[in-house]
Amino acid sequence: MRERNRAVQRAARRMRDRQTGGAYTDARKLVRPGQRRSPIPRCPSMLEAGVWSRYGRWIFGTDDWQQWAVRTPCGRVQTPREAAAAGLVARPEQALTQCLLHGSAADPTVCPAVGSPGSAYYSVFWWHAKTPVLPFAFDEPYVVHGPLTEADDVDVVVPGITRPLAESSS
Repeated sequence: MRERNRAVQRAARRMRDRQTGGAYTDARKLVRPGQRRSPIPRCPSMLEAGVWSRYGRWIFGTDDWQQWAVRTPCGRVQTPREAAAAGLVARPEQALTQCLLHGSAADPTVCPAVGSPGSAYYSVFWWHAKTPVLPFAFDEPYVVHGPLTEADDVDVVVPGITRPLAESSS
């Protein structure tokens, strides 16, 4: 019998331990082409700006943060690009931090404010602050992506979330 690939064995063991199903053959399909499965952080959780932008790129396949869809506490899915095109916000990044249907004066039982107890959010930590951000509209527990590259370590610059607003306006 041929010797089994150690990386595939580790991947199969992780699949078994996480109880996501699959066997050695399924793990080999993931490892051979160089794909990796990364668990999506649960909300609420704190993420560094680079990690948050890495997940956004992996899930939506683009560096353009205005195409990233987020889910509000009331279940609505919105993107910054659609919000800006509809004229709902003064700055597109506001679509990542508040429910545009209910606004900031919403009934907290219908749509709690982002960052309040009981709401699902990421606390994105950047150089001097942390910003509560809505979770990505992605229902899978894992995202499948290629091997890590240097591009994965580059921050996606989102004014007010990964950079101060004053820097981004110049």
